[in-house]
Amino acid sequence: MTGKRVVAGGCAVALLAIGVALTVVFLRADDDARETAAEIEPPTAQASPTLAPTEPAPLRGNSSKQPLWDIRLDAASPRRFDVDPLDVRLVELRPTTFDGCLGVRTAREACTAQAVSGYIAIFDVGGKQATYHVGDYQWVGPLDPGKGQLIDDGRFLDGVPPIDLNGILADYARRELALRLKVDLASVVTIHIIPTTFFDRCLGFSEPPPGSGVVCGVDLGERIPGDFVGLQAAGTQYDYNVSTRGIVWIDFSRGTGTQQPSMNVGDVQQLMREDLARRRGVSSDAVTIVSYRAVTWRDGCLGASKPGDVCGAAPVRGFLARLQAGGEDEEYHGSGMSFIDAWAGGLNLSQPTFDP
Repeated sequence: MTGKRVVAGGCAVALLAIGVALTVVFLRADDDARETAAEIEPPTAQASPTLAPTEPAPLRGNSSKQPLWDIRLDAASPRRFDVDPLDVRLVELRPTTFDGCLGVRTAREACTAQAVSGYIAIFDVGGKQATYHVGDYQWVGPLDPGKGQLIDDGRFLDGVPPIDLNGILADYARRELALRLKVDLASVVTIHIIPTTFFDRCLGFSEPPPGSGVVCGVDLGERIPGDFVGLQAAGTQYDYNVSTRGIVWIDFSRGTGTQQPSMNVGDVQQLMREDLARRRGVSSDAVTIVSYRAVTWRDGCLGASKPGDVCGAAPVRGFLARLQAGGEDEEYHGSGMSFIDAWAGGLNLSQPTFDP
């Protein structure tokens, strides 16, 4: 990995929601209030002296890619808390399965039964909590049961594919860095997403996120799955540690890292970036890691076989990765240091079992 290494400070947290809907029917009395995320104007950088939402009704929004980031902008906007987006801190993501109304409706609203894979996103905005429900590229919030909203936080359902929270959080960190550096998103590249387990809520850093009240270095027996996310902009590397309990922008001027990533995973991700760069005729610095998930393939062909291939019958622990170059994605299947470009053509593809 090239470039000098600088890690700066702050905190927030993460992503893309992969929704699985059997049938989606919305019968809403407030259709006129529906707005797309593209219609949300960028919030001003000037904070309001109060943090009371200026509009009580929740916004139902649609996002083409990353609902979590659109939600952060909504919480910061004048219609909500009217603060700088950097003052909005992601506190927690809770994966769940919603009904067709994403678990939020009014007494006059009806929803068909269905299963939408999603999550609950909880933000801190200057000491105030803002909660949103997210699923199937849609979101609703901030929630307020005192305004006549009937709220159901959903539940886990067997057979509903798990949502890729790691990819969502990595994308969220990338967008936050672009906001902090005041650069275009395309100039920030994700160079690795390395799974790990954090031992406290400081997520591998010696100092707590500003305003969080978290105590670092105390092992309370909690084990928090997450990722080390490496980002690069203008030849400089920046590091985020992410989990469903938040994200931390590592600032070595403020503290030290208490956990280190496994660079074996980082090495294979760099090899995949170089492979895709050759295929697309671009520099590897222009290739970003979108997602990296631990999986189990059903056989030795890693879910990508050619007609006539004889695959070992034993299940294989491995990974499913998504990379991007020039705005176009590519999928890689792998195990250890070996991988296959699954979208290269001529392959019969199958899905793995996703690790918890």
